[in-house]
Amino acid sequence: MEAKRAKLVAKALKIAERHTAAVLAKSQPKDTENTDQGLSPEAVLLSMWHEATKDAHPLKTKIYDQHRMYKVDDLISHKAFGLGKVQETTEDSMVVLFRHGFENLDIGVDKEEF
Repeated sequence: MEAKRAKLVAKALKIAERHTAAVLAKSQPKDTENTDQGLSPEAVLLSMWHEATKDAHPLKTKIYDQHRMYKVDDLISHKAFGLGKVQETTEDSMVVLFRHGFENLDIGVDKEEF
């Protein structure tokens, strides 16, 4: 009987611990500078992507087309990579932050080059 009681108390303490941790996590402000410390590079990239696309609206994104030109901070939709945000551009390429990481994409390609 005493062993059963000890198991129940231990289980109740674990549940209380999880609940307390969840409540504390929700109540603490999210500061990306503090949360990025100790994370893997993939987690940092994912955090950056979430921050960059948090206010993205599907109707405001541009469908990627290598013949078009893009500007920094444009939101684009790529058929293979998904939603991304343009980080930097040059005359013939751009760097885009996607969910999985950065990709270098061609832009401004003449249609006759095919």
